[in-house]
Amino acid sequence: MAASVAALIPRLSFPEGEEINLAGLRCEILVAVPLKLFTHLNIVQDGSTVEELSTTLKPAVTALYCNFFVMVTIITGTEWKTSRTPDVFIMTDRATGTPVEVCFPLVPADPTGMDNTRYLMINCAETPSGEDLHCQATFKAKEGGSVLASSSFDISTNPLRVKTITGVFTGVVDPAFPDVRQFRSIPYAEPPLGKRRWLPPLPVSPSLRHSYSHRFPPPCPQYLTKNLTTWNSNITDFSIRVAGQSFTAGAMAQTSSEDCLYLAIWTPMNATANSSLPVAFFLPGGSFISGGVDVPYQQPAPWVQRTQRHIFVAANYRVNIAGFPWAAGLEEQNLGILDQRAALEWVYANIASFGGDPSRITLWGQSAGGVAADMLAFAYPDNPLAAALFLQSGTAMVNISYPDPTHSNFTFVARHLGCDFPDDPQAELACMRQVPMSLIQNFIGQYSDNGTSSSTTGPPLGPFKPLPDEKTVFFNYTARAAAGQLARVPALVSTTANEQASLTRYPAGNVTAGPWQPRVDGETVAIFACLASNTTRARARLGLPTYRYQYAGNFSSVTPLPWMGAYHASDVPMLFGTYATLGDTAEVTAFQREVAEAMQDYVLAFMEDPKNGLRKKGWLPWGETQGSEVKDGRNMLRFASGGVVARNVSADEVDDACILGSPYNSSP
Repeated sequence: MAASVAALIPRLSFPEGEEINLAGLRCEILVAVPLKLFTHLNIVQDGSTVEELSTTLKPAVTALYCNFFVMVTIITGTEWKTSRTPDVFIMTDRATGTPVEVCFPLVPADPTGMDNTRYLMINCAETPSGEDLHCQATFKAKEGGSVLASSSFDISTNPLRVKTITGVFTGVVDPAFPDVRQFRSIPYAEPPLGKRRWLPPLPVSPSLRHSYSHRFPPPCPQYLTKNLTTWNSNITDFSIRVAGQSFTAGAMAQTSSEDCLYLAIWTPMNATANSSLPVAFFLPGGSFISGGVDVPYQQPAPWVQRTQRHIFVAANYRVNIAGFPWAAGLEEQNLGILDQRAALEWVYANIASFGGDPSRITLWGQSAGGVAADMLAFAYPDNPLAAALFLQSGTAMVNISYPDPTHSNFTFVARHLGCDFPDDPQAELACMRQVPMSLIQNFIGQYSDNGTSSSTTGPPLGPFKPLPDEKTVFFNYTARAAAGQLARVPALVSTTANEQASLTRYPAGNVTAGPWQPRVDGETVAIFACLASNTTRARARLGLPTYRYQYAGNFSSVTPLPWMGAYHASDVPMLFGTYATLGDTAEVTAFQREVAEAMQDYVLAFMEDPKNGLRKKGWLPWGETQGSEVKDGRNMLRFASGGVVARNVSADEVDDACILGSPYNSSP
């Protein structure tokens, strides 16, 4: 961020006794927030903090106007004596502890003077109508209480401030990624609280209200299992942040909330409404029972910082019973899928304001998010809003066979929580809307954790996941694909070589060896390879360009146990760039970095031009024989295999295990 600020706020000097004319000077303010949000001010000189000052200034706040003051004072009197000018002032965010650079200081004419004070005051007033922020900066030089020089100038609109249909949002810059704007929490639907619990998302009304989008939103209600898994013990950076709570709490996540229907946006710093950049719209995974925006490995700032060529959006959606209740008193059951569509509709309508091109949105989901992205392509075949699909380790190409026609799951939970109205669905629903969500989540989670027998108390408690309603979710996706009832857009379909390694449970004392590999291979083929193959072939029969990749990397910075190999989701930190910012970054190799950047560049080429972008890089769609190096054009790109960044191989190396029952190689 230092370079950006330096370019915008120049170093100026104040000769004593001489008026300074700054007329016509314009700059942009990167930080305009109330000082009450900050704990202290660091004065940094030569890279080291030489003084800390408590912030005592407070903003004037009324019902209509909010005045924000950022005051930087160079003290050369008795309070702070130095012959050097400080390099930069840093204020620390009270809520997150994040340091935020305010500006470069003014250079005093006489740095050795004992009574001179130079300061910059920036006064930003927000108009009642919510129009653009108007700022005025005043430079003053004082000696002995007298003002020696003073001048003011207008400051142009904050580049972190974006006006949308539903409000005005001010984002934030993380100093670690100075060329990325982050809008971390933007509502796309009204909070599903009270009587709105278990109702479809209600779009946010048009508004001019201003909000700060500095913190990531809470994840939707979810339970932290007490049972050890790879995810809550070995690779916790794939989990939501728990703020001190144990990953194995055996309770609802304290960071989660029903008020969760928000999305986050990352853009290049210089993106404007005229940039027309491609957009990744990402649906996080989590088996439809967990997950959300605020997952460390799924923060794309490193990728956006490196390329500066795309915009990334991630959305929360309701999961588990909050998102898929299947209650008898409801008309709509697959609320989580409807949430995703509502978020996509908001992005389509507003992303141009952030510099995105609504005609180049790639609907991207990982794991359950990939399943959901594919479901949306089938649910809205004539109006997908997306120009392309990226189905990362998840597709809808499976015939769902666990309907709950009697709504027994919801009724089972309701009865155990005091809402015993088996013959009155509306009374049951009204009663359950009064039960705290934490009690509901804890009952379901603890019931599952304990493996409770229900032979005497009712039917077994099954999963609260998407179920066929023949509107949003369908029984037979194979038949619908054959009939062409899906969005006719290009797709990228991917798997990892050892998907099931992180999903198969193994004895706690067997960490070194891991689960039985033949079982892992069988489940990898059945759950991932076959579905990817089926999806690819069904789409190819319709003439839809479909690209395949397999990730085979085994890098210690993201794979803590060697036997895990290219486990489920291990390609996520490679694409997002978080492989180099989290975990054991000392283990990152030059080859790993080369692989990650190649993967990012391939996916970005697909986003920029879904039909031909990858062709231009030598990656052909599955089934295209002209120019293909593999038999029958069954093209697939394999990453990080045998010391090679990327190579063209035949998809038969994966698909034959599914189609012919051939042996499967989880470490190609």
